[in-house]
Amino acid sequence: MPAAETTTKIIEELSSSSVIHEIINNKDLQENINETLLSHKILPGTLEEILTNLEALEQYSALEQGVIVNAIYIATKSENLNPEFFWNQKQIGAINKYKKNHKEEEVKLPYTFGNYVVQSSEHDYITSLKFKEVGKLWNKILFYNTDLQRKPKEKTDKKGNTTTTPKVISKSVKEITNLMERGMFRSNTITFCVIMDDKSDISYDAGELTLISGDMYIIDGFHRLSAILNRLEQDPDLEDSIDVAIKYLSFDDARFYLGQINKMSKFDKSFVNYLMNDTLEDKIAIEIERKSVLRGRIAKEATVSSKRSYLTSFNVLSKGIRDIFDPQNNADRINIASVLVYFFDYVVDSYKDEFSSNLETLIKARKSSLRNYHNTFVVYLVIAKALYDKYGKDIPADEIIRLVESFDYSFDGEYSKVLFAEGKGKVNSNQVKRNLKKYAEEKIAGLL
Repeated sequence: MPAAETTTKIIEELSSSSVIHEIINNKDLQENINETLLSHKILPGTLEEILTNLEALEQYSALEQGVIVNAIYIATKSENLNPEFFWNQKQIGAINKYKKNHKEEEVKLPYTFGNYVVQSSEHDYITSLKFKEVGKLWNKILFYNTDLQRKPKEKTDKKGNTTTTPKVISKSVKEITNLMERGMFRSNTITFCVIMDDKSDISYDAGELTLISGDMYIIDGFHRLSAILNRLEQDPDLEDSIDVAIKYLSFDDARFYLGQINKMSKFDKSFVNYLMNDTLEDKIAIEIERKSVLRGRIAKEATVSSKRSYLTSFNVLSKGIRDIFDPQNNADRINIASVLVYFFDYVVDSYKDEFSSNLETLIKARKSSLRNYHNTFVVYLVIAKALYDKYGKDIPADEIIRLVESFDYSFDGEYSKVLFAEGKGKVNSNQVKRNLKKYAEEKIAGLL
């Protein structure tokens, strides 16, 4: 079958089967597919691009298409995607052996880093490297070592043989790549480490660092490096740079350093979104926090403590705005923010005890009603959206109260059953929010 016809057939099979939907809704499948792709040196982000747009498959070579289809087949066992339907045994053999060659330029030791290097201690150096130089070093003198990384993924076959692969969170790589594409990525330091042993040697003189011999590994920043490689795939002449720390440590000291990195506190993901407020929905949630009665009442972390005066979380608002209002541009952002500031001002001040800023009063109210439960704000967003669709920005105040009052906020009512359907241990799950959105939309549809 000619290559173009094969590509068309693959896209048709992917479009007509349920396998894409299955992959999109199963993170384990995504990870398994990405592991296989990475073993062929096909970079993280490839699968996500194809899931978003099947036509993107056309930009890959015939061998790369074979690797992608085979990876999906291995993970899903979908017989419609069995490589034998598209290629003969000789072609399948070539697909199985394929490794993508990302770099053409020869790199060998000794190697002198291309920018001025500062020596901060006997074994510590800091510099800034062009993306192009990082890409040039990768898999030539800079490598990945599972013993010098966060715990890798392990897979054991039927014979008991265990293989390890990098634990890559594809969503993170895609998000970093997207920031780089938009020129919004602010360089933060990735770390290379030259292993100090009887095979290694480095030299430093007046800002010039040379790796004479030995092995060098990335020990912090693999997701950022993967994003850099993605960008170089898109634009080989990219002039962007990244800060790089270079350590010269023994294997044991390198492992200790890695442990030190992992002891450092990580920001709550919701707080990271709050700080970056990069999306339209984040910006709207920030506007609500700054301009409405909810100022100081929105938790920056995903968890909302029942012993604090927070009413909901930034995460609940931002994701709810995205899923319910679906803002598309800045005009939407301005209108939606204006409507929600008005809406929440009216709701919160209409139920002063249940949304009281007095912690003792609020805690007492929480024991008798779910009106002030943090996920109930998903319902409020659904109400606000329905009223916005019907009335525009001139929403009648009495309609707000009528719809808010249409829900039973008691602990033994219908709403409670929907809220806790997944179990009280999963109150912050996305499924809970989807359940609430669907329930509220169906209820409101019968009232307007």
